[in-house]
Amino acid sequence: MTTKINERFATHPEDLKQYDTAGIRKEFLIENLMENNVINLVYSHYDRFIVGGVVPVS
Repeated sequence: MTTKINERFATHPEDLKQYDTAGIRKEFLIENLMENNVINLVYSHYDRFIVGGVVPVS
């Protein structure tokens, strides 16, 4: 089983004001969290938490 780790850094509030919908989705949306035989982890610097998903198939 493979492991993927993604790290997200905090965004300055003034920068966030300039984001459009695509920019907000790029910075905050976690896609493809659940993949077969993959451990996906996303570490966020906002609240220093880790979000993860695992689908053990084999």
